[in-house]
Amino acid sequence: MAEIVDDVFCPIMRKTIEIGYCVEIQWIADGMVIPTDDEKHLTDNDFQICQNCKKRIDPAL
Repeated sequence: MAEIVDDVFCPIMRKTIEIGYCVEIQWIADGMVIPTDDEKHLTDNDFQICQNCKKRIDPAL
């Protein structure tokens, strides 16, 4: 049975965030959503880290 995950540590935000916000950051990294003021400090390097993050496949990692 899959583990239920509510919060994950985000390496680019450098803090624990809700899984829904993690998905939103993934959309921003993929260019599907415009960043808000909370994400404007993120760089292309941060987005590459997000795009390669194991949590995209399994948030329990």
